[in-house]
Amino acid sequence: MKEPVKILNFGSLNIDKIYNLDHIVNEGETVATISYKESLGGKGLNQTIALKRAGVDVYHAGFVGEVDGEILLDYLRDNKIRSLVKKTSGNSGHAIIQVDKNANNSIIDDAFAISFLHNSKVFDVKMVSSVAGNVGLEHTTRNLRGLVKAMDWDVPVYKGLSKPLIGEQILAEKFHGVNGLLGYEFKDDQLAPLEKESAIEAMIKVLEENEKTLIITVGPLTNIASLLTIREDLKEKISEINIMGGAIGMGNVTATSEFNIFADPEAADIVFSSGVKINMLGLNVTTQTSYDINMHKEFKKSELRINQILADIMNRRIKRAGAEENYTTHMHDTLSVMYATNPEIFESKMLHIDIETNGKYTRGMTIADTRLNSLCEKNINVVTSIDKDKFKKIFMENLL
Repeated sequence: MKEPVKILNFGSLNIDKIYNLDHIVNEGETVATISYKESLGGKGLNQTIALKRAGVDVYHAGFVGEVDGEILLDYLRDNKIRSLVKKTSGNSGHAIIQVDKNANNSIIDDAFAISFLHNSKVFDVKMVSSVAGNVGLEHTTRNLRGLVKAMDWDVPVYKGLSKPLIGEQILAEKFHGVNGLLGYEFKDDQLAPLEKESAIEAMIKVLEENEKTLIITVGPLTNIASLLTIREDLKEKISEINIMGGAIGMGNVTATSEFNIFADPEAADIVFSSGVKINMLGLNVTTQTSYDINMHKEFKKSELRINQILADIMNRRIKRAGAEENYTTHMHDTLSVMYATNPEIFESKMLHIDIETNGKYTRGMTIADTRLNSLCEKNINVVTSIDKDKFKKIFMENLL
């Protein structure tokens, strides 16, 4: 029997200084922060923590400063990682990360996507799971259970991971409310049962028991990355992964990054480089969709309980926006489901995509190589456009 593999990782240990701002600072400009926090990172340390969480026996080697390095050493000790770290004079490495206010994803988009999936009747859905996103895991799990119960859907619900692979969770409670539903609450008797097993354990079982499985994601990729790290052998059982996330040449949480990727770029990096077939439905295509006030009026007329809930939550968003007569928004997450049910209304192209995990201004960026003479392998199917009229027709017919 082979001995377990031991890994010595030599890499950076940094203190990330995260500034939440109204917008990314321009050269020569002074901007007041909305909030500030520090997190421990560095690409080397991030890799070590990810390996440890995946069950690998890992050692870390590197340098920290005498002034503030003890906090990094404590972090290694707290995670039970043996270290070969040397202290040097001065401070440890610092990374400055700016986050602007325009995080646009919300559980309401997820709710429409989940309802669309339920109504499609195309798939044999084996499970649904939560993950920490715009709000904490307890809230996303409770919301998911409430939605499943409201649809009277007989599908098992599992709780996913509570924080990204590396660092702390990035919350957007200011924009989506503490619970992600702008104050709408599911009562205890309105919740579907929660399974005892974790989402990772459940996914492993589903993949082991089925020949090929489609995975659809509408949040950060933490659960999927953990699955692929723990059981890389099971990636052959995944037919493809539809990912609502990423963007080319644009962003929403920063100038360059989309929220679902930015929330856990290390996880996205693992998934995008896994070799599994990936369909990326990023902001470039999701912002081509629209949900306008006339569509909303139709939802308000519906007698279905799930649609009444969706209309109630959307009312809160519209009121918050102060645009009752001219409101329009995008249905980002529904596209990751619709690409599986109606691929004929989309156009896509293969591109090489890398995930930036460490940039000062570009952390979480999906970097697309669009060079005609590029020698990089085209590893991701990037969905680029959608027939807007057909989207609206399919969307309304499915949900109403």
